[in-house]
Amino acid sequence: MYGSGVYFAQKACKADQYAGQYHWPPPPGSPQSGYSSIGERATVFLSRVTLGCPYKTDLSLEQLRRPLCIEGHFDLNLLWNEDLRPGSTPWRMKGVPCCICSHPRFDSVMAGLNIDLRERLYREFVVYDKQCYPEFMVTYERCLKPIAPRGRPSRR
Repeated sequence: MYGSGVYFAQKACKADQYAGQYHWPPPPGSPQSGYSSIGERATVFLSRVTLGCPYKTDLSLEQLRRPLCIEGHFDLNLLWNEDLRPGSTPWRMKGVPCCICSHPRFDSVMAGLNIDLRERLYREFVVYDKQCYPEFMVTYERCLKPIAPRGRPSRR
């Protein structure tokens, strides 16, 4: 969605969507009744990320290799790239300026909550350089109902 960077989310449940199969439980008796993410072990990283000066966007920006410049110029090579996912808008039709320039660049990309006129529940952040440090690796098992943390009484 934002090119070849390292992606981060503001909520852990967004990261969970990328941490394995992630299939909703099928209705009982359906042919796929044994195919769900319940019971699957998944892993996410809790990371420290330096966004610096982020560029906030409401457009999908496929194939970025670095953020745009502070004057709003995207890399010129994006205009000729036709290798897009189905339903994506080609760069030449996005209405953004593309050129070769030597202006300073934004440090990261921050997605808004409405991307390509579709509402999103969480923000995503993308960095393209050495701006992140994975501090903790969290491994967990997906379950159907929330489980009370060990050592604490349940409030149900």
